[in-house]
Amino acid sequence: MQQKIVFKSKGLNCSGLFYLPNNYSATDDVKLPAIAMAHGMGTTKEVGLPQFAERFADAGFAVLIFDFRNLGESEGTPRGQIFAEDQQEDYRNAITWLQLQPQIDPERIGVWGFSFSGGHVLQVAAFDRRIKCVVAQVPVVSGFLVAQRSNTPSDLYGVGMMLSQDRIRRYETNEVNYLPFVAPTGQPCFFPSSEEAREFFEAAQVASEGRFENRITFESLERLSYFEPAVRIDAISPTPLRMILAKKDFLVPTDIALAAYARAHRPKSLVFLEGGHLGKSEGEDFETASTAARDWFIQWLKPCNVEAAHRPVVDGIPQISVQELKRKLDAKEDVFVLDVREPHEHKIANLGAPVTLSARPPSWQTRRTARSSSTAKLAYAARRPRRPSSRLDSRMFRTSPAAFWLGRKRSIRRCQSPDDNQRRCNKSAPSGPFCCAPAGNQRTQASTIRSRFGRVPSRPARQRPKLE
Repeated sequence: MQQKIVFKSKGLNCSGLFYLPNNYSATDDVKLPAIAMAHGMGTTKEVGLPQFAERFADAGFAVLIFDFRNLGESEGTPRGQIFAEDQQEDYRNAITWLQLQPQIDPERIGVWGFSFSGGHVLQVAAFDRRIKCVVAQVPVVSGFLVAQRSNTPSDLYGVGMMLSQDRIRRYETNEVNYLPFVAPTGQPCFFPSSEEAREFFEAAQVASEGRFENRITFESLERLSYFEPAVRIDAISPTPLRMILAKKDFLVPTDIALAAYARAHRPKSLVFLEGGHLGKSEGEDFETASTAARDWFIQWLKPCNVEAAHRPVVDGIPQISVQELKRKLDAKEDVFVLDVREPHEHKIANLGAPVTLSARPPSWQTRRTARSSSTAKLAYAARRPRRPSSRLDSRMFRTSPAAFWLGRKRSIRRCQSPDDNQRRCNKSAPSGPFCCAPAGNQRTQASTIRSRFGRVPSRPARQRPKLE
């Protein structure tokens, strides 16, 4: 069951085809899970998407396939203008349209993307929690890396020169210039040496009944170089992600997508196709890709699995929300609670525990004050360190704040008078090497040091610069 629809996206009408299961009746009080789908670089909805949509509809899903703005039957000018941020906004508005339909369960919506739109669904799902399931088939995860791997340095230099000239013309005359996707050998185009791309776009021209335009604006080409939809792929979790890659993908190298997949968190799944990037909508690869996507949507969007899809998963164990935990406890149901705090979170939770005095305080803000031989406390002083008062103090202070304060305390103890243990320092007899009293007779101090330590510490004399 299929019907043409139109939804609004930033004031423009985007054209789409809406599929419902053949056995669905409007009188049934059943809400269906839904899937939003769009095609890749410059391609319209009629090219290969209906076959996937029918396969998903037969499994009990409502499916919306649509044309991005400036493409196919959708509105927008200039034609062939392909901006990633605009197309991602079209995805969000397609989801909104699905949520407003009476047949759709707004809490069970998934997205599917192919190639360029496969990158879109990664970006959109990372921030839009209305999406409950993601399938990305041969996604473009980095425009910069793909360009570097698919072109020689001389080709990249030539493209850069063309883009610079186009920017000048756009600035002066507001002129829109185009580059064809495919062209005869020897002519500049987007896919200069790909026979696979040439066959695909020729078939697209026929399937779209002439609505496919074999061109892309230079401004769109310029923006592709900083298309990075997988930067926050780790934020997709807990939304389930399945990535479908091709082993013989020569347009978007598979290892780039694999590196992005490795950064994604669970739940996630990886499926490989035997063919190339632009697979046909028939044959073994189509069966593998459509079945893998359908099974993933069934696993996470069907009613029995919706509750699990909303839960975060840690080490393969679904976690429950506080509200769900309270409900289970009130109902006296069995609850398994997993402590998933990291070690540093345990330390934060134990801030109220007694502080253990370490051998070296962590910062200059921690100082040790000793009032007796049996007690020691930590005092936190939120002030700047005092200014060194002498060359000796400066040298010790550069060593560490803790050593400075401990050294001063020990020196005070050494120069205490035996007759009065309560006095802080006997300044009348400065005998200690670190005494806080003013320096007296240097010979007396030297003899005291020699008697205590066996030798006088030698220090190189400071040489004053000679003035000529």
